[in-house]
Amino acid sequence: IREQRPDRVIYDGKRMIVIDFKAGREREEHKEQVRSYVTLLNDMGYKDVEGYLWYIRHHNVIKV
Repeated sequence: IREQRPDRVIYDGKRMIVIDFKAGREREEHKEQVRSYVTLLNDMGYKDVEGYLWYIRHHNVIKV
């Protein structure tokens, strides 16, 4: 089993935000990775979960 962890998880008491930082180009598998984190948190009972990719070299943030 391969363990994966999001780079940052923020919880404000109502909403859970997952952020994964990337240094390279946009790739579909990055979105799939963040979606898996969001799904896991939903399965854990968190209802309002958002996922984001932050491509740091290009200063680009994408909501997944």
